[in-house]
Amino acid sequence: MRDVDVAICGAGAAGLSLAVRLAERAPGLRAALFDARTGFDEDRTFCGFATRGHPFGAAIEHRYGRIALADAHGTIERPTGRTPYVRIPGDLFYAVALRKLRAELRLGVRVEGLAVHGEHVLVQTSEGPVRARLAVDARGGFERGPGTLLQVFEGAVVRTERPIFDPDRALLMDFRVAQERGAHFVYVLPHGRTEALVEDTWFTTRAIGAAQHHAEIAAWLDRAGAGGFEVLRRERGVLPMSAAAPPRSTSPRIVLAGLVAGAAKGSTGYAFGFVQRHAAALARAIAGARLDGPAAGLPRWPALRSPLDTFYDRTFLRFAHAQLEERSAAIGEALVALFRGAPVESVARFLSEDASALDYARVMAAMPTAPMLRAALGR
Repeated sequence: MRDVDVAICGAGAAGLSLAVRLAERAPGLRAALFDARTGFDEDRTFCGFATRGHPFGAAIEHRYGRIALADAHGTIERPTGRTPYVRIPGDLFYAVALRKLRAELRLGVRVEGLAVHGEHVLVQTSEGPVRARLAVDARGGFERGPGTLLQVFEGAVVRTERPIFDPDRALLMDFRVAQERGAHFVYVLPHGRTEALVEDTWFTTRAIGAAQHHAEIAAWLDRAGAGGFEVLRRERGVLPMSAAAPPRSTSPRIVLAGLVAGAAKGSTGYAFGFVQRHAAALARAIAGARLDGPAAGLPRWPALRSPLDTFYDRTFLRFAHAQLEERSAAIGEALVALFRGAPVESVARFLSEDASALDYARVMAAMPTAPMLRAALGR
């Protein structure tokens, strides 16, 4: 049986980010990553407002100096200032992570179970058991109950016949699409004048089929005057829109990270920045812990977000649930009003959970007062 200090189960963004941070903080630790995947592809795009640094700056392919939102009342455009909106292609992230990695990486190896035995965790894998002082479960996934509000999206990287994209402007939300089945918008991250990631996104409790996503993207490109277009690749996902507490670990020797720990912000779906700060906090805690002692001596592992940020997330989600039942277009109107009424840097820090008291005040003043107050009070 092999022995390691830290077994990281899952080599996605959360697992790789933690392994890279551990290489910086505790290079003497014996760490191993296990993942059923057999390689790393350009399978997703990481994006968000850049409010903090992280070890993957070299993977940032594009910084957008302006953002835009649109609804039936028009389009607003704002400069991003000191908080640029950034795009990190999955393949570049993986390449930077693998260059920095010092842990043993076991691809094509499935983690089948975790069980605590005394001062160790027995990690059952498809290659056989591994004994670890600490296990980090970053295998992703989330529980989906009836009526769970979801962010459902499919994107296509397209090349168009005509130059319709502005490479300096990210179109975060275009709500000028049908709203009958949920809050619905198109999201556009240009790669150049004729190439972009165009994503069809829904906040909904219902399933959205691939054919509908494809039709919505094609219709948006037609309205934008793209002419002909070809699809270079597709990416898709489903994220929980929930502020519920993540599941509790069964032992201090098993730590949760990534989606299973609640990394995806319930009200937006943004996860990459939160994965990075959680990885940094976990690496600090692990580096300072005595892993070979009793479990009672292990630290309280850092939480992914604060109670205040969870409160604001929960408030918006109550508002969104209520509007889906009454008039889903109101969700888009509220989000456009937020960017129209508050400085972009304040909104960026609020969405990134780096807000000051002044940022909170500016954001709250820009939102619809009565429905948000009812949501805050749980009504």
